Amino acid sequence: MPFLETSLPFATRPLGGVGGRLKETPDDFLVTEVPLYEPSGEGDHLYLDIERRGMETRMVLKRLAEAFDVNPADIGCAGQKDKQAVARQWFSLPWRMDCAETAESKLAACPELILHQALRHQNKLRRGHNLGNRFVIRLRGVSPDATLIGEIADKIRHAGIPNFFGPQRFGGDGRNAEVGKALLLGRRIRSRSQRTLMLNAWQSELFNRWLARRIELTGLDQALIGDIARVEGRGGLFVVKNAEAESDRLVAHDIQLTGPMFGAKMMAAEHEAGTIEGHVIGEEALPAGTLKKARLVGSRRPARILLKDLRWHLEGKDLILSFFLPKGSYATVAVREFTK
Repeated sequence: MPFLETSLPFATRPLGGVGGRLKETPDDFLVTEVPLYEPSGEGDHLYLDIERRGMETRMVLKRLAEAFDVNPADIGCAGQKDKQAVARQWFSLPWRMDCAETAESKLAACPELILHQALRHQNKLRRGHNLGNRFVIRLRGVSPDATLIGEIADKIRHAGIPNFFGPQRFGGDGRNAEVGKALLLGRRIRSRSQRTLMLNAWQSELFNRWLARRIELTGLDQALIGDIARVEGRGGLFVVKNAEAESDRLVAHDIQLTGPMFGAKMMAAEHEAGTIEGHVIGEEALPAGTLKKARLVGSRRPARILLKDLRWHLEGKDLILSFFLPKGSYATVAVREFTK
């Protein structure tokens, strides 16, 4: 089955939506990466704070490799950003020159890249080395119902939203997960990066399926015996033994339910919660040992996310939303709560 966003439940039901059009231009979708740490000012790597418009991250990497005459594999970044956006993020590259002005001169050949800062640091920037992203999003042509928008925003602030993977994860035709399953069953592909991408899409599809089912069965404020939960702010995982007590902690956002990113070494839920996970993976009818053979390790993903600093205002029939999301979460999933 290709990815179908319309099949995913909303956190703000039964509230209606205001419609609107997303990403008519790159300027309608502004994203700024929030780094995990600030560059120290010393070291053999140069960190570049770069802004671009309407350009994929991989194209930025190509431009930087050409401008600085380095191997693209030696350039680091924390993650991918949308193409149809104005995106600002950090990149690192090996550097042994003494002045940041040289970086500006090298980037003169890339007028589509705007350099905001150039600072030295000790290590290469690695994937995931960011706290998250700040967004400013313009939805054009909405129904300007301020009361409804306020109700949706208030519910999101209080309860958060399901941490679904967005459509970007599943490719332009929505079939990356199908290809991922075919790879699990023996199909071959030459590109290692494409293989990883497709297998991750398969994991993401099953996570979305689990999360949609869990919302329908219990919602995200009710723990079950055997759930794998995470202490908020610390990241430690534990098995739920007392469902009533842990449900109170869920409501207070002291802990967070996690869902399966299926793999051979994933920490699996038990008892009632494990039964739900077992049904999801069981529907795939994979031969025994498939995940181990594919070297899919597996992990746990938070079931819910809280939008920090959520703000909104109307400009005629345009709705402007701003908020912060932790890394790995999708702004489009937050926006759909307003558009429906």
